[in-house]
Amino acid sequence: MSTKTKSRIFILLMTVWCGGVFAQQEPAGEAIYRHGVALADEGNVKGALKEFRKAAKMGHAQAICDLGYCYDYALGVKHNVKKAAQLYRKSNIGEGWYRLAVCYLGGELSPKGELTLSDSLEGMACMRRAMAVGEPRAYFAMGRYYFKKADESRQNFDSAVYYFTCIADSQNTDVWTHLAVLYENGCLGEGIDSNLAVYYYRRAAGDGDAHAMMSLGNLYVAGRFVPADSAMAYDYYRRAAELGSEKAFMKVAQCQYLGIGTKADTLAAIESLKAAARMGSGQAALQMGTWYQYGAPYVEHDMDSAAVYYYIGARGDDAECCDRLGDYYAASGETEMAASAYARSAYLGSYQGLFDLALLTLKSIDAKPDDLAQAYNYIRVAALEGEIPSAVMQLGVCHIYGTGCEQDYDAAFGYFKQAASMGNGRAMFNLAMCYEDGLGCKADTAAMLQWLDSAVAHNNIQAVNKLGDFYEAGTYVKQDYERAVELYTYGVEQLGSYESYCNLGYCYESGQGVILNSAKAFRLYKEAADGGYPRGLFCTANCYAEGIGVERDEATAFNYYKAAADAGHRVAQYIVGEVYSTGTAYAGKDKKKAKQYFGLSAAQGYEPAEAALKRL
Repeated sequence: MSTKTKSRIFILLMTVWCGGVFAQQEPAGEAIYRHGVALADEGNVKGALKEFRKAAKMGHAQAICDLGYCYDYALGVKHNVKKAAQLYRKSNIGEGWYRLAVCYLGGELSPKGELTLSDSLEGMACMRRAMAVGEPRAYFAMGRYYFKKADESRQNFDSAVYYFTCIADSQNTDVWTHLAVLYENGCLGEGIDSNLAVYYYRRAAGDGDAHAMMSLGNLYVAGRFVPADSAMAYDYYRRAAELGSEKAFMKVAQCQYLGIGTKADTLAAIESLKAAARMGSGQAALQMGTWYQYGAPYVEHDMDSAAVYYYIGARGDDAECCDRLGDYYAASGETEMAASAYARSAYLGSYQGLFDLALLTLKSIDAKPDDLAQAYNYIRVAALEGEIPSAVMQLGVCHIYGTGCEQDYDAAFGYFKQAASMGNGRAMFNLAMCYEDGLGCKADTAAMLQWLDSAVAHNNIQAVNKLGDFYEAGTYVKQDYERAVELYTYGVEQLGSYESYCNLGYCYESGQGVILNSAKAFRLYKEAADGGYPRGLFCTANCYAEGIGVERDEATAFNYYKAAADAGHRVAQYIVGEVYSTGTAYAGKDKKKAKQYFGLSAAQGYEPAEAALKRL
């Protein structure tokens, strides 16, 4: 046999042998494992588990690791973190060590945010083993760990940069955005690198990262690291919004509303806000709710639509939306729903929600002493920790009446003064009343009038009408009808006070400070009546009964008297009782009803009603 022939046979034998050897390089159980993965992709968890177990018994490392993952996340089996940890360790691959580290480190690095096997030293050791074999998730986890602490020390900052940089070429946009944030903000004024920040933001944005696009938009708006360019900023915000970023939609809406980088377009801004709200933006839901509640350009006042947006924001755990939703339910008389919304707002950290929950309890006629005491404690927290001026003022009110606490005029005066110093108009009015009656202080007319003036300047309706009454009657001040009219007119035109409508109506009815005008007096009374204000209903009834500014109509007058009576006006209750006691063409005699209305009036201390009850 020639040397050449021997050589050919040798090569042929080697080829066959090597082919057999290389064919054996596929891990044992690989085909079974791949079949398991395919079953898992189809949603057949039980079938996948069965295949994983087969492959694991054959020593397939990835199958062992995936089996551990199933125990870790309760996929087809009961949650068992210890079993998962055993399997992760047994797999002895990078992913296994990484997942084992997550189990040990618990909440800080766990995707589930739950504490599991708490052992930070062992966890870090496993994470380092994962990094030793090049597991990118381990590098990212370590980077995230130091990223959270980057602003505490330069060492943390440098460590975060190091771990992220190790996998910067892994096509992981999260790595690039984290590096960009680090280089943008630095640590304690050090480590800032404008070029690298912009480079990594652009790299992530180019790969479709909405957060990076948002950040670039912010840089272009501020002219930070790059030349100021509002059009470029708007383009980045728009692109991020197209990717589904609710925050980007908020930015787009702002740009459209103010004309930043694009043509001002309020309607487009509204649509962008609505889109952000639908995606869960509490800020957008709050803005849309506010516009519907109070009205805005292209948005008509619609309280029901406002409530829908507050509900959307509340569902996304926006504390202020929860509180506004509570206001809506409270105004609708749905106290249980209101309490639930306020409680949720308070749970989310809102002192206003806590305060409103307490006020709801104070208004309840069924509130027990323990409920009132708890409400008082809530108000104290909102006042002293939340520093809410109206809550501080309410503490004073509680001490005036001893609601949920001991009656203490000195404490009340102190709280009123504190709230007044915080700019609370009602507290200023209450201070004035304290000085008038000498509650918690010496009676002082000059101080009382001074605080009334301050309360008026802070748009307190009670102060406007009280001071107007003083000028009208000449109490504490020189009688001045014109000044009284000025105050009542201010209350009507600027504050919408129904009491001011009635007071100004009386001025026009009597000709005090103005030219007598019965028709205008009637219109003012009717405005207050249309708002359901008891005195407005009563005065309107008087106008119909006596033909003041309107044609006399006793039947219509009775209807208004009855509405005023049902709204709690004691004189109207007496008049309605008299009508039922005698009977008329428009209201038949009814002794039972007469007694009912006389009783309501007498319960409020109206003496003629008490006498009428005795006559029945």
